[in-house]
Amino acid sequence: MNSTLYALGQLDVGLGLVLAGLIGVLFGFFLEQAGFGSSRRLAGVFTFQNMAVVKVLGTAVLVALLGLHFLSALGWIDPAQVSCPSAPGMAPLVAGVILGVGVVLGGWCPSTALVGLASAKLDAVVFLVGAIVGGLLLELYRPLLQPLLEAEWIPGMTLVETLHREAGEMTLLLTALAILACGSASLIERWFGGQPRPRREVRVRHAAGALLLLGLAYLSQRWPAPSTAPSVDLPGADSARVGAPQLVAPTSGSTPGE
Repeated sequence: MNSTLYALGQLDVGLGLVLAGLIGVLFGFFLEQAGFGSSRRLAGVFTFQNMAVVKVLGTAVLVALLGLHFLSALGWIDPAQVSCPSAPGMAPLVAGVILGVGVVLGGWCPSTALVGLASAKLDAVVFLVGAIVGGLLLELYRPLLQPLLEAEWIPGMTLVETLHREAGEMTLLLTALAILACGSASLIERWFGGQPRPRREVRVRHAAGALLLLGLAYLSQRWPAPSTAPSVDLPGADSARVGAPQLVAPTSGSTPGE
């Protein structure tokens, strides 16, 4: 069974940096091809005018979900070596709200803003400058936020572990929910955004793709469930996965990964 760069501690050196650069370039290219180089595309989600972001990201999540499940079932990757870090309880929720407000106001997220920068979009430049200023302000006022960062940590767990279900069963359920969400997104943008109904051949392709994904998800239940290593207690964190670098809660004035 192959080890991941995360498990080997090679994410920030050598081959890890090279692969990160290559994946980043490909990620940006496909974001641009999906139309995410325009803030109007992202802002359209919040006005229900254009739901392409939901459909593209939903498809990407499905590909990753099915790919990881089959790679695990084939013994090509150990799911216990996939990064699933613990996190301070409330900090991600507060950060998510702040990020969400920023995305709504700016029309960009950090990744798409970089794509917009590559396309010479002025509003992307303004958004990135704001993001940098926000990061500096975070460091400036970190002592005030330290109690939030040092709150009780939530152990890194997958839905399979949390809900005590089989991996194949969860894969099928999440696949069905994602397909339903993508179909609902298409209806929403037609109702609120005045989008025309797709041509018959387009609808046929979408239906065939959905059936293919459902078929793969159903097939995943017939494969042996990927084994997961038991969790062990680490100092300063609730739990971590065997075979992965140990993650500990940050001390005062530090952040995870420093």
